[in-house]
Amino acid sequence: MRIFVTGGAGFIGSALVRHLIENTEHEVLNFDKLTYAGTLSTVERVAKTFETGIEKTVRWYLDNQDWWRPLVAAKAAERRGVA
Repeated sequence: MRIFVTGGAGFIGSALVRHLIENTEHEVLNFDKLTYAGTLSTVERVAKTFETGIEKTVRWYLDNQDWWRPLVAAKAAERRGVA
């Protein structure tokens, strides 16, 4: 399973991210605004490079176009008032 964590560089979020990566087989995407509470040092020991994450994300979108493209097209048409 792929898990998207928001606020994953803060105190609680980083504990969740570390637990998921170290104790499960799940893929984890950590997203944090890095304001006053978020710091990358909290997830440093389990972090992969940014480039690797971007590469995997792009590869996933390219490999799964068959189901997400129609959804995006429908939402875009809806916003334009076509649907």
